[in-house]
Amino acid sequence: MPKPAEGSPWKWGVGADVTAPTASDPTLGRGLFTQPEQQLRHRVEALLNAGEIESAVKLMSAHKRDDFPPHWDPPPRIGYGETKPELLAVVEALIVLNPKGWVEEQYWEKFHGRTSQGYGFRYYWRRLDQERWDRHLEILENLPENATILTDQREALLSLLSEGADNSSMTDSQQDRLRQLLGVEKKESKEEPAETSAPDDSAALEENAP
Repeated sequence: MPKPAEGSPWKWGVGADVTAPTASDPTLGRGLFTQPEQQLRHRVEALLNAGEIESAVKLMSAHKRDDFPPHWDPPPRIGYGETKPELLAVVEALIVLNPKGWVEEQYWEKFHGRTSQGYGFRYYWRRLDQERWDRHLEILENLPENATILTDQREALLSLLSEGADNSSMTDSQQDRLRQLLGVEKKESKEEPAETSAPDDSAALEENAP
């Protein structure tokens, strides 16, 4: 194997990082971290990780998608199982701020994927408690016009409603809100007719007894 030239910044060998700068040239690679799109990315991610979600959404909305690195996926990265920042909180910020363009599309797509990713057709919704149902219903009531979540998840949501109040984590009012979103009416339970007892003929039999 040829040896690198004397004073070369590159290291050769198994496991070596051929792109890493060395002490002989500390400026090598520095441009990666001074590029405007990388700086902008780090600013947004710092805000999201600090819980300053509305500020992060505003910052993203103030820039075009091309102002960020080409393959950047804004947190949380659903495919990697990231939970910070909370996706629900970001979507709730979208409802408040109503940004247009790539930011709105990116996060609504994440929410759509999160509700159906690897959980069968209903298990995401089944795990929600009443507090999280309130938050999800608020989101579903403010979906963009082109959103297909209710259509794609209709079967799953209807199956939860069909289980009845005793087997559901939703309150009655939450179920009513979901029915309204799905455009279905509440099925009234049919009352069973009261059982009528046969007439007691024992007294008559006693009177006619010899």
